[in-house]
Amino acid sequence: MARKTQAHVPGGLYFVCAAAEYDQPIFVDDGDRLALNELVAGVIARCGAKVHAFGWFDTRLLLLLQVYGVSLSGVMRRIVSPHARRVNKRLGYKGYLFRHPHRAALLDDAVSVLEAVRTV
Repeated sequence: MARKTQAHVPGGLYFVCAAAEYDQPIFVDDGDRLALNELVAGVIARCGAKVHAFGWFDTRLLLLLQVYGVSLSGVMRRIVSPHARRVNKRLGYKGYLFRHPHRAALLDDAVSVLEAVRTV
């Protein structure tokens, strides 16, 4: 069955998770975390999005992300793909680093936003 696409909501605030395939680490060391910070900063600037909260965990990335002109999928693809290529190259891996490109929930009320921030 085909995966449902999420409608793009300009100005939408999303709770986003990108989880590792088979719970493998998605960072080799702290240098990968710093490189991800720089990558995300560049993507956010180019796409005109905003990160309100984030957490880089050993096996997943969590973000509270607001998108405008570029869709959530477009923003996340620009983050997850280069990071996966970088880490796979360092580890000598081929294949998927992340289980799915991302999972996301559109947050439409203050309680959902506060819950998402608490989770991150």
